[in-house]
This record gives sequence, C-alpha cells and structure tokens, in this order.
Amino acid sequence: MDTSQDPLGEYPNACVDWVLFETPAEAASGAGVALRGTVVEQDGTAQMYGVDANRWLVTVEEVLERPDPPSGYPQAEPELEVSPGEQIAVVSTPETCSVRGYPGGDPLDPASGLGGEDGSVIILLSAALGDGLGDGSAEEDDVDDFHLITPYQGVLTPAKDGALPSEWPAS
Repeated sequence: MDTSQDPLGEYPNACVDWVLFETPAEAASGAGVALRGTVVEQDGTAQMYGVDANRWLVTVEEVLERPDPPSGYPQAEPELEVSPGEQIAVVSTPETCSVRGYPGGDPLDPASGLGGEDGSVIILLSAALGDGLGDGSAEEDDVDDFHLITPYQGVLTPAKDGALPSEWPAS
C-alpha cells in the first residue's frame, strides 16, 4: 500500500492495490460471506482508508454457499455469520487514491442499476477492519461493520434464478 501524498495533494493517505478476481465464484470463495440482499437505505458514513465511505443497511435474503477456492488458492476469509431476514450494516469499500471515494459511483447505491428484477443484489463481504491500514499508524479506520471485499467486485446483479452469476458482466 502506498501511503505517500501526490505532489498536488489531491489523494488521501492510502492507495490500495485491489486484487481482481477472474470470476465471481473466485471472488465469493475469497469473501467472508456471499449473500443476496436488498439495500434498504444509507446509514451514515465511516472512515475507511482515509476517506468517508458510505454505510448502508442491507436486508439479508439468502446466504449463498461459498464455492471452493480455485486449485492452489486458500480460502482467505473465515466464514462470517449472517442469517436470512437479518438487517446488517455494510460499508461500501471506497476506491482509493481519489478524494472522491466513488468516482465510478457507489456500487451499493440502489441507483447504481446493479439490482436484479426484484431489486436484490449479490454482495461479497469481509469483516470489520478496525484499523484498515494495518501498519500501526495513527490514522485509524472506524469500520466496525461488514465491508465489500473490493470497491470493484463486491456487488453483482444476481443471475435470473437469484444465484451468483458465473461471469462478470461485460463492461
């Protein structure tokens, strides 16, 4: 993680280099939980990687079975406990190296167009960060909730049957 400032001072402290998963199944196998749910409303913000990140309330409709990781890959996250019918707070992991946390739009925002026909989305989550920098710095993150595994591949439109899609959508 590069924690330097750019010469013009336009970027926050942290620049995270996000992993890109080849398939949604690979991403789900590396997540703490994969679920299908409905975003209810925005519920404030939390500091994450030096920027204000949106926190959303999500109603869990179904907890999806995590696929086995691809051969040679460990299952990175311990499985997180969530139950259908539960409402959870989810922090939308912001893109870093930008003063605007979501230059491409917040993927959890219902206006993103990622919801399926019934408005539900597939969400791939990791657990709370506490200190998202992980380097003992004084810049503590206040993410005490679940958060998206990455800003780019943490929210998907469900397949027609509500399941995890087999491929990423064409960009």
